Amino acid sequence: NRSTAINVTGSGKLAGSGTIAGSLNIDDGPALSWNSGRSFSVLRDVTVGYVGNASLAVGGGSRINSSDVYIGRNRDAQGTVTVTGAGSSWTAFEIIIGAHGEGTLSVLDGASV
Repeated sequence: NRSTAINVTGSGKLAGSGTIAGSLNIDDGPALSWNSGRSFSVLRDVTVGYVGNASLAVGGGSRINSSDVYIGRNRDAQGTVTVTGAGSSWTAFEIIIGAHGEGTLSVLDGASV
């Protein structure tokens, strides 16, 4: 079996809903936001800040389901995740903040993780 990964290295917004049948890696400076109010699933791990700096904001009632989440995964990496607003959520098997780098997770204004 081949592993599928989506690597994001730019900024912008994630829209719609769906499933990634692999991993989602957000790295090297992107500032992404997810405010669609829909659900999104990642069947493998999500990394915010793999070897560089990255941030992800989840809001507007959006919901993410994933396996493991790494925020600041490797040395010199910095990752920031903010989940904000009622109805916004992230459900994961395990969340590792600052595995070998620096990580920040903020859950605000009625959101849940």
